[in-house]
Amino acid sequence: MTSAADLRSAAQVWDIMRAVDADGDGRLSRREFLAKIRRDRKYADFLRMPPRIKAGDGSLERFTEIFAAINAACDGYIPQNELAAYLGVKPCSAEVPSRGPSFKGLLLASAFGSSAGEAVQ
Repeated sequence: MTSAADLRSAAQVWDIMRAVDADGDGRLSRREFLAKIRRDRKYADFLRMPPRIKAGDGSLERFTEIFAAINAACDGYIPQNELAAYLGVKPCSAEVPSRGPSFKGLLLASAFGSSAGEAVQ
């Protein structure tokens, strides 16, 4: 059974995915991540990334190290499950659907199985 704390943490992962995934494909590219961090420092702080990232001062290298640590598949993209694993969170679903089921549907799927979440779209 999923606890309230798990749902809150999963909600944070979902919120990051929705905020950073500019093209809506359900995964985060290095470019999307870098652009979001440069525009909104709270994401850099949350993921313990340098607040200002630029070449030549070590911050770009640190960003690249953290991105690689999150990107377990080493394919250059971070899906929800990799971000959740990096943050130590059990995700609500295997992947973030691109503009798919509602957040409520994902929570229901997490708590009661996939059929409940599919009904709430």
